[in-house]
Amino acid sequence: MSGFKEDVIFSFVPVIRRLIDVISGATQQEACAAPNPASERSANVTYLFAAYIVFIASMFLSNNFFLGHELFLYAVLPLAFLPFHIAQFRFRWRTLALPIAISAQNTARTLHMARSPMFGAAVLYTVCITASSWVHPEPDVLSFIQQMLLMIPVLLFLLVTARLVVDYHNFFDAFYTILAPTVALNAAANLVVFVKGLPDLASIVDNRLYPTYGLATAFWPTNASLTYAMFFVASVATASILESNWRRVLLLLSALVLFIAILLTQGRGALVGSVGSLCVYSLISSRRIRQAIILFAAITAFLVIIIPHFRDLALRRGDGLRLEIWSKFIPMALEQPFSGYGQRIIFGVPVSNGERILHPHNMVLAAQIRGGLGAGLAMLVLLLGGVRSTFSYYRAGGNPAPLCVLLTLSIAGLVDYEVQTSFANWYWVTFWLPFGLCIGSDVALRKGQTKALGSMKTLGSL
Repeated sequence: MSGFKEDVIFSFVPVIRRLIDVISGATQQEACAAPNPASERSANVTYLFAAYIVFIASMFLSNNFFLGHELFLYAVLPLAFLPFHIAQFRFRWRTLALPIAISAQNTARTLHMARSPMFGAAVLYTVCITASSWVHPEPDVLSFIQQMLLMIPVLLFLLVTARLVVDYHNFFDAFYTILAPTVALNAAANLVVFVKGLPDLASIVDNRLYPTYGLATAFWPTNASLTYAMFFVASVATASILESNWRRVLLLLSALVLFIAILLTQGRGALVGSVGSLCVYSLISSRRIRQAIILFAAITAFLVIIIPHFRDLALRRGDGLRLEIWSKFIPMALEQPFSGYGQRIIFGVPVSNGERILHPHNMVLAAQIRGGLGAGLAMLVLLLGGVRSTFSYYRAGGNPAPLCVLLTLSIAGLVDYEVQTSFANWYWVTFWLPFGLCIGSDVALRKGQTKALGSMKTLGSL
């Protein structure tokens, strides 16, 4: 009887796989074909991908601080390091050698992503800020252990993300087709709450969109704006190379909702970063894509100029006192150039408008202040090396989304933000996810797999 139950349960495995393949754009022939030994020999990545999607989506669809972290630890990591094929489960009680061999192969496949120099830079960065957190403000073994427990999951997240980029067929197409509408749903829910709280339309200039639903640790509008910007540019970039009309429409509608949310957060760094990244993408893409992006940018600029509310949104907040903020934090960086101040110190630097600033509003400067010179150099490598690797990945036939995401992060990071280790939360989907995509793109490029992973059908016109 137990054998019959197993047959019934595992008969649904191909159905689940086919459903995900349809979303990712795989053809019937591709979906029914035997797994490619070069890409799936160590794991059934369909189930890892499904768990990964649920894990990321949970951070947008719930206000639970620890749900995402628990899903990562108890759903994603076991699938990344344990026996690779769920159908093998029925044989585990008969032999121990098979699951041990498969587990070793699966673990080796995930750890293989660590060969990327980008991952080395991420390790250097996290080690520097963690070590600085041990000695500042004073040596504390317990705090150091806590910081280590935050650092290790971040590095594992980078490896799993890179593994999926390399191993899962059409990862970027499937990832953004599913998650861009999810993030747009989060933005729409926050937009509804925001609009309901306005006394009248004119007051929209005096209010900013706050993330009240999902993104449990993104307390400020500028935090949510960068997250939305990441998925906005990825939606536009992915839609530009898809042949499937329904997926293209879905992504563009999601991009529209996300762009409105970015405007209403008044996050200028995210706005400039997203528009700047799409402009760069238009310069290196086909004429059709270039014309579409230029038309979109022209319409946006025209609306901002002629509509008073939009114009006020763009101009009323001034320069954000960035020069003054940097002039206060640079001397602090020079006081401890090698050790940094760690993550445990909360800065409260006063500025001329009476506010107290919590971080330097520049990702490289923030890295140097938190983790010393090593962390600052590592952040430079992550940003510049990430742009270089994703650009090479795109030119070799890969999806343009990771390039646009890294450009957005790099441009916005010039005027805002800092990167810390944490539980799975806003930091992961906004900063560590793009770095994981870069590592995966770098490994795929080195292995010559971009043509197998990218959407090649529409790239012939480049």
